[in-house]
Parts: sequence; C-alpha cells; structure tokens
Amino acid sequence: MLRKEITNVLERIREYQRYSPKDVNYVVKGGIDTLNEELKEEKNILITSPPYLQSHEYIRHAKMDLFWLGYSEDYVNKLSKLEIPYRNVPPQPIHSETYFQWRNQIEETRLLRIFDNYFWGVLGALTRLQKHISSYMFLFVGRASMRGRPVPIDQIFAEHFSSLGWIHEATLMDTIVARRLFSYEINPATGIKDNRTPTENLVILRKKV
Repeated sequence: MLRKEITNVLERIREYQRYSPKDVNYVVKGGIDTLNEELKEEKNILITSPPYLQSHEYIRHAKMDLFWLGYSEDYVNKLSKLEIPYRNVPPQPIHSETYFQWRNQIEETRLLRIFDNYFWGVLGALTRLQKHISSYMFLFVGRASMRGRPVPIDQIFAEHFSSLGWIHEATLMDTIVARRLFSYEINPATGIKDNRTPTENLVILRKKV
C-alpha cells in the first residue's frame, strides 16, 4: 500500500511538472481555527473545501487515533463540539433566496441549529476573506443530505457571492468514488433511505472588475 501511494504521488508530481508551472506565493491554512482567519494582504485566488454540513464528522473519524495518542475523552469531546456545524456561531447575513427557502422548511430545532451554524460559520468566514481576494474563488462543496434531502450548498454559495459582486462562472460536478467506503439502504440513525453525498461540486467565482 505504501509503495503504491508513494508511486502515485510521484506520478502526479511529474505530471504537474510537465505543465512548466510558474513560481507562486501561497499560504496554506487548515483546522477549526480558520473560521477566525484574517487576510492581512490581498491575494489573487482563494481555493478551499469547507465541510459539507454534517456529512463527515472529522473528530469522530479520528477518535481512536486521538485515544491512542494519549488524549483524554474530555479533550476529544471538547474538540467535537468545535466542529462545524456543531459549534456555536454568531448569526451572519446570508444573501441567498435558496437558503431561506430551505430554512423555512426545517421544523426540527436541532436540524435548524445545524443548518444555521453551518452557513453562518462557513459563509461568514468566506465573506470576510473575499474582501482581500482580487481574481477568483474556487469552492469545493458537496450536497450533503438532511433527512434524506440533498441541500444545494453550491447553489447557496453561488447566490450569496453573486450578491456581493462576484460573477458565478460555472459549477463543475465530479462523482465521488474513492472516498465512499460503504453505503446503507436505510440510514440506521434516522430510519430514512440512505442518500450519501454522491458528487462534489466546484463553484467557480470571478471578481467583478
């Protein structure tokens, strides 16, 4: 497995080098604290893939590793509560008709809190960052399901940023294959027919000059 993965990485590096890439200045950020990230100078492009609602619970996925590394159960539980969309997020303006159409259909208080926290957190952070982006934003998102219905996250993102002066150039779609480890006919947590996130969408936004 290790040999195969290393070979795969080397092949991808060689493929990239064949395009004679130019040197660029870049900054890579990751983790839960990026919600509060600030840009101190203007950048040309923003590329990011925020969580897809509660489609993938990162801390739950890594719990056993964290226990093996010696972290306490209390500490791991605290990390879980910091995940989007479970952390408390102050309300943010959302400029999307689709967002409010979906919000008005949610009757369960818990789901409504998850829905709001997700968009307040992610769009709140991206709205702050976009002020210092001069050319393009590339946003990778998937249509995670709530009670069996896929939420059009990509459409809500596109509408929100279009209202802020960005041009929605395209949304590209790719079928998720490698990371779909298993699927159920019925989701054991809800009793509803399973509808795992089948595709990943790339929302391409260009800054209006």
